[in-house]
Amino acid sequence: MLDGDAAFLLLATDDETELEVRATTGLPAARQRFARVPVETGASRYGSARMPAVHEDLAAVPGAVPLLEDTGMRSVVTVPLKVEGRLTGSLGVAAEAANRYSNEEALRLQFAADRIALAVESARLGELERLRRGSSASSSRPPTSWPAPSTGTRPWP
Repeated sequence: MLDGDAAFLLLATDDETELEVRATTGLPAARQRFARVPVETGASRYGSARMPAVHEDLAAVPGAVPLLEDTGMRSVVTVPLKVEGRLTGSLGVAAEAANRYSNEEALRLQFAADRIALAVESARLGELERLRRGSSASSSRPPTSWPAPSTGTRPWP
């Protein structure tokens, strides 16, 4: 789809204030899974949190994509993962060469991200349902021992 030296998938926290690194390829091991990046922090907000973005030269805009700082990546295209208008994550592809991506690549990546967002949301909802069923199943089980009837009680007719 896109030629790049690195790629990453970030998923939004429930309150949509941070993006959590969930998968990377081509980035140094120091970019640990589950590290968090703030969605918005004033001037240095994560550039593509809610809209597609193409950064032609990251050296010219320090802090534009915190995940890529000190990695040698010079250009990046990032797109949001959204479901029903809600930010669920971000997908990015980066290159060591500057000026590697254009708006056309951002549109192609967004096309893929729209499908990925639905799959991610479906998996998230499935996990929530599984957890809900697990907790409700354990709470709806009858106790292993019933209390002994007290003397002087009548059985039901």
